[in-house]
Amino acid sequence: MLLQRLPAIFHFGAFFALLALETWRPRQPIPVGRLRHIGRHLSLDALNLPIYALLGLLAERIDVLCQQHRIGLLYQLPLPFWAQLTLGLVLLDLCDYWFHRLEHLLPWLWRFHRVHHTDRSPDATTSLRTHPVALVCLSLFMEGGSILIGTPLSVLLLYSGIAAAVSHWQHANVELHSPRTERVLSLLVNPPRVHRRHHSREPGDAHSNFSDVLSIWDRLFGTYRGPSSAPVQFGVSGHDDPPAQTLLGMLRSPLSRSP
Repeated sequence: MLLQRLPAIFHFGAFFALLALETWRPRQPIPVGRLRHIGRHLSLDALNLPIYALLGLLAERIDVLCQQHRIGLLYQLPLPFWAQLTLGLVLLDLCDYWFHRLEHLLPWLWRFHRVHHTDRSPDATTSLRTHPVALVCLSLFMEGGSILIGTPLSVLLLYSGIAAAVSHWQHANVELHSPRTERVLSLLVNPPRVHRRHHSREPGDAHSNFSDVLSIWDRLFGTYRGPSSAPVQFGVSGHDDPPAQTLLGMLRSPLSRSP
């Protein structure tokens, strides 16, 4: 029962805690129009709710078949539950890392993922700034990875909750005031100052720090870049006009021919 509740606890607990923290002690002054900014992201996430529901039903059907026929790597390994859980979460994070890289490598996929990067004032709600098509592509990719790995649906949902909590933190307008703490944490995950570089307008920076949870993947595959010494300029050139930041603008963004 607790395993089933943990994804929601991680997701909503981290979101509201960070939203409150960046209101109370923001890293940068709160920009004008913040409530409108938050409202647009929540509206986009609300549009994605039916997709979450449909994909969840599909995942349940697939999960039953996989368990019945013991499909996937972990079903073939005689490992205790804790080892299967740990290995499953790690391998799912590796799948997430490579899908994120594909979003930047494949032009058609980038058009949908670009919606996430056009935010000029990242905060905790930026993690909700996902185009519906990008959500479908990610979900199907992760479902495919889960089938090959052999992770039950409960483990996939747990990973999704952990990834969501980390993503809220990475995008939040907060700062770790202890360099030592940040250095220690960066051995495990990419903290906000590292992930902000991924949202830079500089192409080289934008194609770095892809890890959603474990930072080891960036270090292992040579895509890690430490915190920038200069202020990061957020957004994507050619997508700065106010209409591009509206809900309709975000939904229509993939139709634009701008890079």
